[in-house]
Amino acid sequence: MLHMLMLENELESLGLEEIKEGSAHQISRLISEMERNVMEMRLVSINKIVPKLRRILRDICRDQNKEADLILECGDLEADKSVVEYVSEALLHIIRNAVDHGIETPEEREAAGKSRKGKIIFSAESTAGELRLSLSDDGTGLDEMKIRERARERGLFTRPEEEYDLQEIQELILSPGFTTNEQVTEYSGRGVGLDVVKNVLEDVGGNLYIHSEKGKGTTFTIVVPLSLATMECIRFRVGDCRFSVPARHVYRFLDLEKNRDNVENINGKDYILYEDRMVPLINLNRFYHLQAEEPEHPIVVYVKGNEKEGCIMVDYMYEQKRIVVKQLPPLFGLGFRKRTGISGCSIMGNGSVCAAIDTEILIGLYEKEDAYGSLQQQRTALHSGEK
Repeated sequence: MLHMLMLENELESLGLEEIKEGSAHQISRLISEMERNVMEMRLVSINKIVPKLRRILRDICRDQNKEADLILECGDLEADKSVVEYVSEALLHIIRNAVDHGIETPEEREAAGKSRKGKIIFSAESTAGELRLSLSDDGTGLDEMKIRERARERGLFTRPEEEYDLQEIQELILSPGFTTNEQVTEYSGRGVGLDVVKNVLEDVGGNLYIHSEKGKGTTFTIVVPLSLATMECIRFRVGDCRFSVPARHVYRFLDLEKNRDNVENINGKDYILYEDRMVPLINLNRFYHLQAEEPEHPIVVYVKGNEKEGCIMVDYMYEQKRIVVKQLPPLFGLGFRKRTGISGCSIMGNGSVCAAIDTEILIGLYEKEDAYGSLQQQRTALHSGEK
């Protein structure tokens, strides 16, 4: 795939457009067809995970004198074998956490007006190149006060505590070493668990979402690409830096000049009216402190992930390509993706590095942080996006 991109780029630079559009194009189509065939051979059923989930659920319920049923809402979905292997490890951690922290004992459930036996629902669906898996329990839910207390003890608040909304508080349980259990058991209390899930998913370019209601239960949702081999991406340039976003997150391109009247600055951050709602308008040049000249006619790209949506201003668009996105090396340190919104990188046809953007994290950073402040760690990310 990479060599094909380099060949096309070289043919274009030499002015050999006929060869690029003729023989090279046919070779590219054959390679793509071979790739699809290989990927189909690697597909396995999501239901392959179910026996492991049943086994760990049975074991932990027996050890903790609890009762719970696993209810399946999977259908007959398939995904790349390597993806299934990654998510199965994450799901095992989540189901341990659901029983250990969420599901009550039969006596406690009866006292709370619930059935003696708890329920854990495993659901799966695929949309636009993504696999979405959820584990929901009908247990106690997350205790906001207890999470706040433990976060204070560990110094996890990086800004005034009152500024954190419920979703941010719940996501603190993903911090390394975080646990609300006072006693160490076989399954919890060591501070090793959901942070492992988060790291596993980041290794494959996925995300973890938490929704919980006290007394009613918690849902953990995993979103990962259907394949780890290649990804259909939209690539673009901002200044001298190259970026990419998953094509499945790109819905529309807008002309900024025609939408100037729809742009509004709210609390120091730019928003643009899209359909009937105001969504973040992110100028990557300013966000990453690239110090590049602003283009005369910037392009606005509307992107939408699973939970967030927004618009990104770019200078120039490259054609859509299926590319290999490599994860960033450990040299970048823990939390780099969360601090910068950069999840990996790829190599373009001319050999330059293209930084892969996690759209959900990027929009979240823009909404929560000082949008164009002196976030020095963001600038560091662009060393992987320069020529």
